Amino acid sequence: MAREKVDVHTRLLNKLYKNPLTKCWEWKGAINNVGYGMIRVSTERGMASVHRVAYEVLVDKIPEGMLVLHKCNNYICCNPDHLELGTRYDVQCKVINKGMGKYFGQNTDSWYATCTHCDYKSTRAVIARLHNDKCKHQPSINNTITLAPNNIGKNT
Repeated sequence: MAREKVDVHTRLLNKLYKNPLTKCWEWKGAINNVGYGMIRVSTERGMASVHRVAYEVLVDKIPEGMLVLHKCNNYICCNPDHLELGTRYDVQCKVINKGMGKYFGQNTDSWYATCTHCDYKSTRAVIARLHNDKCKHQPSINNTITLAPNNIGKNT
């Protein structure tokens, strides 16, 4: 029996939790390694950021070159009242004004993280993508077990 296809709008609304305290509509589906919600839009387009899809479905089409920004700073929020269009410049201004701007010489600890396996220091995004669970320096079962020749074949 074939699965019934469900449109993106229905799938989007079925995976939202409306937080009564923050008024955020929090995505309860897939989340990428940087913290943004993800949803499959179509087989042609593949996966897309859920806040962008929510904006297109619930508000209007996103003009080319524009970003969808979170007023609430909650990356999984899809509440159209918490989303706004902006440019990369707007993002930079927001980062500076909220004190999140390591790249602009402020708040030096907020943008950086350290890999738990190799002590590599970089931005949180790089650590999330290339280190921690995916770290090439993470001990594997092959290099944590050492066999002594005199113990092979003996029950201990």
